[in-house]
Amino acid sequence: MMGNLPEDMIINILSRLPVKSLLRFRCVSKPWCSLIDDSDFVKMHLNHAIQKNKFNLLLLSEFDDEGYAHTIDCDTSYTEAIELDFPREALGSSRFIFSGSCNGLLYLHNGQNDIIWNPCTREFKRLPKVPKGREKLDFADEESLYGFGYSEVLDDYKVLKITEFCPEGDFVSSEIMVYTLGTNSWRVIDGAPYSIGFGPQLIGNSNPHWLVSRYAISSVSGSIVCFDLVSEKFGEIEHPQCIGNIVSAGMIGGCLCLLNYLEETRADVWVMKDYGVKESWFKLFTISRSTVIRTLEFLGILCLPRKGIVLLEDFYHHLVLYNLKLKKARNLKVCGVPAKWDETVVYVGSLVSLKSGTYVGQEQLKRKMRQSPEMKAK
Repeated sequence: MMGNLPEDMIINILSRLPVKSLLRFRCVSKPWCSLIDDSDFVKMHLNHAIQKNKFNLLLLSEFDDEGYAHTIDCDTSYTEAIELDFPREALGSSRFIFSGSCNGLLYLHNGQNDIIWNPCTREFKRLPKVPKGREKLDFADEESLYGFGYSEVLDDYKVLKITEFCPEGDFVSSEIMVYTLGTNSWRVIDGAPYSIGFGPQLIGNSNPHWLVSRYAISSVSGSIVCFDLVSEKFGEIEHPQCIGNIVSAGMIGGCLCLLNYLEETRADVWVMKDYGVKESWFKLFTISRSTVIRTLEFLGILCLPRKGIVLLEDFYHHLVLYNLKLKKARNLKVCGVPAKWDETVVYVGSLVSLKSGTYVGQEQLKRKMRQSPEMKAK
């Protein structure tokens, strides 16, 4: 029956299925395997998942000298988690730092290795060693910040490492190294104008963003800084003037959002409808302190898994499900996970491979299927 369906219909149906099913369907036939592995199909599948908010949660933990990863499918259930194979051997030890998620790929590192990992396909890539940078000065403090993102213009992924040097009595300086997946190499670029007082990287699908707590050149706080992967320059995202203390920032429906804490009584969630346009900020909803567990001050935005529902996380890594219509919240109890975990990661299930390649276009994709021996036989 599938052989009688139009090619574009087959592609459209398959591109909306979960990654787990598609990995099994690669065994159906050579044309299907070729289709599912094709970079244009991978991009189509990814776009459908992002548009439909088909995000998962990954709970990363370290205990008993081992690293563990458990996943929760936000599209179906929040009550049960499944353990994934964690790439312990690739990292060289159980210790790790999570520093970014983009298009279903995660960036993890420790003092020994840096890796990019797709938890759905289990594919990972160990990055080459970071080249030796500036010698650490005597009596100097040194901190590092990392970022990870994807440029559609370049069709490539980049890792960013910012190292800040703070010699006593001297002005803060920084060194930036950029890794490009396509060339599999690191290089040094000009320094950052900001202090290392950044918060965690915001989860997105393009340029890395951070919530900045302080500047190196002024006392302004609570701003969002982004790194353009094409120009390799830093910029700032302006937020509404009426916003006071920004507690956290994140992404909702692919749009930048802020959680604004007001007078210990409520928190407003703002969304930037048109990226980079200050006037497009609008208040999506308000959370009252009486409706959530514990204080509003430590809440973080995770995702908007379905209409009218927001998934939040408090300071103690408790997951909070907030109903916008009823204005009520409840703590989630998830089976199959440790009592405590170290990182909560929002990621989209994707087929994105760590092998470099370019997108070929849907018409070329159809042509490939028609030219395959199996399709010719039909």
